[in-house]
Amino acid sequence: MEHQDIARLIQTALAPVFLISGVASTLVVLTNRLSRAVDRARGLESRMDSGDSDPSLDLQEMNVELRVLARRASYINTAITMCGVSAMLVTLMVVVLFINAFFDGHMAITIAVLFVGSMLFLTAAFVAFLIEVRLATRTLRIGLREHAAAAMARSHQSEESAKI
Repeated sequence: MEHQDIARLIQTALAPVFLISGVASTLVVLTNRLSRAVDRARGLESRMDSGDSDPSLDLQEMNVELRVLARRASYINTAITMCGVSAMLVTLMVVVLFINAFFDGHMAITIAVLFVGSMLFLTAAFVAFLIEVRLATRTLRIGLREHAAAAMARSHQSEESAKI
């Protein structure tokens, strides 16, 4: 194999390496979101266990929020897994590129399948991520309405108690 062929092979392998970098950045975002959801769930669980609950959040609301956090964590975990598989497929694709070049293995189909598989897993990861983000924002909106309604009901009850 000549020096020009090796240079061309390295150039060909650079695009997948940049893809791995993008997947790694996505993994950082996903793990940060997972960490925040886990921290929030642990905080709620410790408040529930200690009985030191915020008067604006009753036990039922905390249970609902914990269930939502569990669903969010599940979607994030799925996205992390899919990103990891995608990165592994890209890495295998780079290895197969080099094997194909050095041993003239006629592995074009294998390389294409690895790339398409990687893109499918990355797409699935983004779908799971978008579902998790939608769930988080939807819950936030619903939570604000329910929280405001509960606060108004408590305020109304305290006004009624003060009249008596």
